[in-house]
Amino acid sequence: MAIEAQEKTSSHLITLATLIALVLLAFLLWSEVGLKRLLPTGEVWSAYNTVATQPDKVLFPPEWPNRPLRWIPHWIPYQLDTDSFLGYNIYIVLLFILRGMGVYLLLRQLFRHNAFFAIAATAIYMVYPAGTGWFSFRALTNQTATITGYYSLWLLLLYWNHPRRWLWPFIWSIQVVSLLTYEQMYGVFAIAPVFFWWIERRITVDRRFWRVTGLWYLTLLPAALYFAYVMRSGSATGYIDRQMGVLENDNLMSKIVDNVLIMYQEHLTAWGEQVADIESVSRFLLVGFVAGVVFAGLSWCVLRQSMPPFPVKESALLVGSGLLFMAVSFANYSFIAEQSPDRLRVYFVTTLGAAVIIAAMLDQLRKILPNIFTMGLVVILVAIGAVDAQQQLRYHAEEGMEIQRLAAAIVEHLHELDDETIIVVVDDGERFTDPLLYARSHHLQNTLLSIYGRSTENAYMCSLMSNRDRCVFGGDAIELFQRRRLDDIRTIIPYDNLLIFRTLPGKEVELLTEIPPEYYESPEALHYNPLAVVKTDIPLPDHIKNWFACWELEKCEW
Repeated sequence: MAIEAQEKTSSHLITLATLIALVLLAFLLWSEVGLKRLLPTGEVWSAYNTVATQPDKVLFPPEWPNRPLRWIPHWIPYQLDTDSFLGYNIYIVLLFILRGMGVYLLLRQLFRHNAFFAIAATAIYMVYPAGTGWFSFRALTNQTATITGYYSLWLLLLYWNHPRRWLWPFIWSIQVVSLLTYEQMYGVFAIAPVFFWWIERRITVDRRFWRVTGLWYLTLLPAALYFAYVMRSGSATGYIDRQMGVLENDNLMSKIVDNVLIMYQEHLTAWGEQVADIESVSRFLLVGFVAGVVFAGLSWCVLRQSMPPFPVKESALLVGSGLLFMAVSFANYSFIAEQSPDRLRVYFVTTLGAAVIIAAMLDQLRKILPNIFTMGLVVILVAIGAVDAQQQLRYHAEEGMEIQRLAAAIVEHLHELDDETIIVVVDDGERFTDPLLYARSHHLQNTLLSIYGRSTENAYMCSLMSNRDRCVFGGDAIELFQRRRLDDIRTIIPYDNLLIFRTLPGKEVELLTEIPPEYYESPEALHYNPLAVVKTDIPLPDHIKNWFACWELEKCEW
């Protein structure tokens, strides 16, 4: 009993130390960008407006029958701070830490006698450079579904190891939240009972196995049937709808194989790509090195407790299981119509399988190398991944700053928006080029709705370049050609009541007081008069100062 109590205390201390290490990792990664520079991008502005102005749509929104809880990951950060986007920033940091703890707790239930493996896999998973969505507000639903899925699995394995009936309401509740938020975890949930065999170190299909499996499927099956019904009815929306559109393709199996191979390839080459780019991001190396040292130090303390590595056969089986786990967790996306998987969405769970494979290899190296060399490899891997994580954070923060500069320029000249005012943003500076982040007119319209509290369709983003939504300046009006998946949309924009802003290379956004000659061919007919539209004689909207890290142009420096 004394030995068992000592082991339990040691396990709790390791768990606490892992939590502290994850908090330190979050602090290191966010040390540069802070908690106010990340802003909504893409459709997140629409999500923000929905939870802020239509609370009746937060649960079971009619336009999202396949994701009845999809607005919850936006409602929570909005409730944390309704006056700014600080709540979003806090929420994504909390998700980061919770993700790490969920994975660690899950792995410790699976591999109770090898804490080093659990810590190494967790550290590598947290900064695995294959995916790009962990720091994006656009992927909050994916993140929330994935993380709640991990905790549901952890509680399932906790029940298997320590049966307590009171755990089931929590298991079912968290599982349902995951499944109804995003269809991320169906594949992993379907094979979850196989994890029992890992714990028992043998394949068993006894009465207990079937009873626990039946309880696990008690909520999984109804959710899966509901999802299948929605898909069959044709009312599903979002990324999954585009995926399902190729199910009748004659080359479906070939497409699935190609996508799975691409998935494996991108996980394998992600590290090399990051190393090749290391010189251009050398300013992030110090933080990456410190992050690596934190987890290597934690691993060193664990190794001093004489935890033996896995047997070779078990490690080989673990590598094979990791590859299979990657394929199963990728199943939802294996038949996507696009040329390659969208790394923003699809690698939230697959990277766990990849991290398990790398951790298993590190665990085996302990047999042939001194621990100090193994710790050195942990430092290198975590440092490389942490550099990539910092790049992603910096990228999203810079995108947020660009949106702030644009919003600040508009608000500087327009303190109030009415139905007649038309706004056109010409992106000469190529500052908004990614249509998934912030390059479409509806992105600007949703931002203005958030700022002014009223909707408008009279706001457009365009470029003079033919490969984007293009503005053609005529004598009497602007023709806007918007590129869409099915066909192009042509819009005529008169010069009356018009404000034209343009982005410039660098950081400046300016209001055009007259249209540059290079924009048009027939200047005689132009009657553009922005000074008649500018409104600065009323106070600014109060929430602008709270929303943005910079709400005036001179405050928009990094």
